Amino acid sequence: MCLVMASRHATDTRGIRRRRLGLMMGAAVLALVVVIVLISRGGSSNGPLERAVTEFAAEVSSDGYGAARPVLQGMSPARGTVTAGNVRRSGSRAEATLRWRWALPFDRSWSYTTGATFVLRQRRWLPVFSPRLVQPSLRDGDVLRLTVTQAPRAAILAGDGRPIVVPRPVVNVGVEPKRVHNLPQLAQTLHQVLGTDPTALTRAVRSAPPTAFVPVITLRREAYERLRTVLYPLPGTVFTTGTLPLAPTRTFARSLLGVTGNPTAQMLNASHGRYTASMTVGLSGLEQTFDNSLAGTPGLTVAVLDPHGNTVGTLYRVAPRAGTPLRTTLEVPAQNAADAALSGVRQPSALVAIRISTGKVIASAIGPDPGAYNIAFQGTFPPGSTFKIVTTLALLDQGEHPSDTVNCPADISIDGRQFHNAEHEVLGPITFAHAFAASCNTAFAGLAPRVSGTTLPRTAAMLGLGRALSIGVPAFAGEVPAPTDPVDRAAEAFGQGQILVSPLAMVSAAAAVARGRWLPPELVEDRAASGSRGGSPLPSGPVATLRTLMREVVTSGTANALASQPGLPVYGKTGTAETGTSTPPRTDAWFVGYQGDVAFAALVANTANGFGGAVAAPIVGRFLAKLQP
Repeated sequence: MCLVMASRHATDTRGIRRRRLGLMMGAAVLALVVVIVLISRGGSSNGPLERAVTEFAAEVSSDGYGAARPVLQGMSPARGTVTAGNVRRSGSRAEATLRWRWALPFDRSWSYTTGATFVLRQRRWLPVFSPRLVQPSLRDGDVLRLTVTQAPRAAILAGDGRPIVVPRPVVNVGVEPKRVHNLPQLAQTLHQVLGTDPTALTRAVRSAPPTAFVPVITLRREAYERLRTVLYPLPGTVFTTGTLPLAPTRTFARSLLGVTGNPTAQMLNASHGRYTASMTVGLSGLEQTFDNSLAGTPGLTVAVLDPHGNTVGTLYRVAPRAGTPLRTTLEVPAQNAADAALSGVRQPSALVAIRISTGKVIASAIGPDPGAYNIAFQGTFPPGSTFKIVTTLALLDQGEHPSDTVNCPADISIDGRQFHNAEHEVLGPITFAHAFAASCNTAFAGLAPRVSGTTLPRTAAMLGLGRALSIGVPAFAGEVPAPTDPVDRAAEAFGQGQILVSPLAMVSAAAAVARGRWLPPELVEDRAASGSRGGSPLPSGPVATLRTLMREVVTSGTANALASQPGLPVYGKTGTAETGTSTPPRTDAWFVGYQGDVAFAALVANTANGFGGAVAAPIVGRFLAKLQP
């Protein structure tokens, strides 16, 4: 059935303005732009017809043409443009050709042609509405509906090409309010078993409809099976199954790989139609950084729905295109070893490992929460005595010799500032090699004038500290400012003062010593790192001597707990950085070094006066032991 829609006379300008303002304020999200190009036949007598078509176009342009709005509302967030072709008049009737072009999400488009009819009533041209004015296939009561179908999400791969993150079975644990017998007891039991918030769950259940599925937690299938005998019998619990892109274990490089889930409200608003609320998207880590390529391109369907909501036709369809796998440099055995090495550590901790020959990151783990802020890459910590690697390289390059005698008192005063050794150890006159192996702070503070000015920042940069990194996720390469006074210079000589590093920065420095040249760490295959592909070769004589000194740290120094470590010799340097203002101060415990082709950096932050050799070195020992064939 055709309806003649009343229009306004061209001279009723105030009425037009009032109605258009109201329509624009109450319009739906759909943005429809109409451009009318009138090709009239018959001379100036078509002037009123042209004005009528123009007014009709203006109403549709502002989403104010009421009869068309319900038909098009389901097309959001697509944007339509309508261009009028020939307008032909025959007595009191006129036909206009309309060319529709839809700008669909994901840079796709859809075009077709319709016709609009106008009739002359009491010297006014009025549009005749029909759904076919919007799309030729529509009947009375039909509407258009745009549907976005998510593409299969691609896997994140290990360095050998094996999938790391793939769809794995999960169980969604929920509560159905009408099945609950005792809500406080249920909420408390779930808190004890799953660690969920009982207050939040109680509030959610009480505010939900009786038959709603109130989500509690999503568990890997194997985790659910371990808890099934406890969870399943609880009155009120309900369960659904599905799949999610997941790594082999809950801990596997979780902070680095990131997690997926439904987009947040903020992400939905910023996506301009790319996301829907039910999609799975990257929320952190590599999953978020490379979401566009991993997610692929969703499919689009424009369907015709009848008044009952049934699909009665499909007008446009493009199949989804699967995402592109992301190949990382991670090695599964190394990552499992790193995760296991941190197991049981209660303080914030991190372990990063790199292939010396290539600069590729083979493992990155953090604890105690593997999904927390990625301190392995982004942490900013004072390096403590691990920075003596930098200072020693600078001193050796200035002519210092391992056999030279240096003094190691318990304390040393520099311009009124007291510096001391751990536990105020006194070694007296010793060789420089001994001072490095025993990690004597006062000896290095006393040697600081020999590496004045920009010597330390320049040497640090040769080992990669402070260089810009671009590896696929945020990463902190370190800050080594030039010391401004003798006190600052003395503090920096043994890794305190204003120096900050991340575990990633320190493992890159250790790898540079082993290799003889710095290479930017690589995490994603075929992704060029920013800046130079590598630094200049390190001075061959000093770096060879430095390696010897790092071996002595293990054989007779502060890391002698690793002296009998199986496999190839271990080289390294411990570090203990004081932090905070408490007495005694809290400490960050470090051990960095290498064995064979693997460089490593381990950090345990905010310990109760823990030392690198006692706290961090054993973590590396566990890591290396698990890497043995």
